[in-house]
Amino acid sequence: MVMDAATVRAMMEKEQAGGGGPTARKDENSAPKLFLQQSSGAPKVLKLSKDTTLIGSGDHTDVQIKGLTIGRVAASINRSGDSYLLTYQGGMAKLKVNGDPAETHPLKNGDKFSIGSFQFEFRTEL
Repeated sequence: MVMDAATVRAMMEKEQAGGGGPTARKDENSAPKLFLQQSSGAPKVLKLSKDTTLIGSGDHTDVQIKGLTIGRVAASINRSGDSYLLTYQGGMAKLKVNGDPAETHPLKNGDKFSIGSFQFEFRTEL
């Protein structure tokens, strides 16, 4: 997944202009984000504000991705302080982090991971 930094910044500014005062914008900027690459080319930006974020095909997941090989809960991202841990949960589509198969991985700024054909990027800053 290739992302142009200028495009991402422009998307973030557009998202921030949607509402809230200066305090809300500061909080939004400081929250880590997950970028889901879409077939349209523009990534979907998801703010990680919960202690546990679930990714999968189930209706109860926070990040819903569909596919026959995607588990109802395929992966989770757990926050502990300022640390985030990505964990494979299940399904035929396996988790790959930075191109390598993984069961768990402590996420760092810029890490890229995939579940099946879905491509994600974890960002704590632009």
